Amino acid sequence: MNLFGASDLAPFEQLSALLLSLRAEICLFLVAVAVHLLLFRLPRGSVPRKASVSTKKAKVASADDGDQGSARDLASQPEASGTSLIHLVDSMHRSKQDNSAILLEIEASLQRHLGQEERMRAVNDLLSVLSRRQDFDFADKVVRLLPAVGLQPDSQTYEILLNMQFMSRNYQSVARIVGRMKAEGVPFTTRSSVILLKVALKQDKFAEAKIHFRELSAVISKRVGEATSSPSAAPKNIILQMVECACLDRQLENLLPELTGMPLTEEVIQLMLSECLRCKDQALAQKVEKLARDQKFPLSDAMYALLVRNLANEPRLVEEIYAEVLERGSMMSPELVLAFLSFCSLTGLASFADKLFENCHPTQPAVLSHFIRFYAENHQYEKACDLYEKHSRSLGTDLKLERSVMNASMSCGRTELAKRLLDSGPSDVSKHIAMMRNCAASKNLQGVFAVFQALQDTGGGISSVVYN
Repeated sequence: MNLFGASDLAPFEQLSALLLSLRAEICLFLVAVAVHLLLFRLPRGSVPRKASVSTKKAKVASADDGDQGSARDLASQPEASGTSLIHLVDSMHRSKQDNSAILLEIEASLQRHLGQEERMRAVNDLLSVLSRRQDFDFADKVVRLLPAVGLQPDSQTYEILLNMQFMSRNYQSVARIVGRMKAEGVPFTTRSSVILLKVALKQDKFAEAKIHFRELSAVISKRVGEATSSPSAAPKNIILQMVECACLDRQLENLLPELTGMPLTEEVIQLMLSECLRCKDQALAQKVEKLARDQKFPLSDAMYALLVRNLANEPRLVEEIYAEVLERGSMMSPELVLAFLSFCSLTGLASFADKLFENCHPTQPAVLSHFIRFYAENHQYEKACDLYEKHSRSLGTDLKLERSVMNASMSCGRTELAKRLLDSGPSDVSKHIAMMRNCAASKNLQGVFAVFQALQDTGGGISSVVYN
């Protein structure tokens, strides 16, 4: 028997049908609620956000306490090395300690050292680190602390102090430190001599630089003799700066004896030879050559070229250099060929130029142009014209060269070449003038009028120079 009538069951059936039809949506809603609670619900006992900030402050405070504790531990060690002094300073800096407190801790740590050398070594290590950090003020305070712990600056200490003052470009302080070292009888280290040499070079004081360079050269020569290669054993940049200063003050000849046995570079030798050429000092150039050859320095083409230009008034010496270059067997550079050709132009030795051309077989347009002009200027007109006709395509357009060839062609009667040159530049008045002068020199009046008529036909400007 039914407890409910048909009319009572109808609403339940409708509700169940509705829930059944919405079962997928209901399941998705429940899953979304579960995921939200899983991801975003705060755990029990969680603290507010402000509490995390206070926790961070507590951690920072504990870190500062740790730094202070580590500093106290380092200071309480019976013997602290230079490394421990550096750690001590770093720890106290991190804990915001002032310099006076740090100096007291350093003094206390140094007084616990047993050996004098160990204490001085620790101070120098600390000063070296402070110098690299450019903390010059604190380093000066550390140096002033030394008498209180029974220490005196040694050579390494003064080397660090000199380097700091040089880096800060305080040259007056450098002079005061040097005076103190001399008064206390403290010897200069190699690096100290290098620093003092740099200071003198910066101030363009050649006489003072020469004194320090002489002290430094003895050490360098000894180390080079021992075949050691280190930046301090061969300061090539220092030698270059010294030579530049000597050239500036016209003191190269006084410096040369100091360079004996020094490690020279090609740049240094070229600089000295260039200075000799500028001063036109042939004797000094020979001394530089002897200095380079005594060190068995391999001479490059650039150095040979400078030697040839310096010794142009000594044909015998230039011919010896030429023979030496040929014996070497390698191809000459254009720079060296032009140097020999300049010597030929100065002395008028056409036979030497012929040998040079046969041996080097130049193909560069600049070198060929110089050979053609040399032959044209030294009355070797046929050679100049032959050489020009053979290489005219590679020479390009060179007005100065064409004028020389035109003069040569008119002088040796090669009118066809002269005509081709005129046709290549019909509006070039200078070519026509050169040709008319050559015709006049050879008493060829008809040729003069012919060239004049050709110039007039081209519409070129006829000035008073042409009529003259």
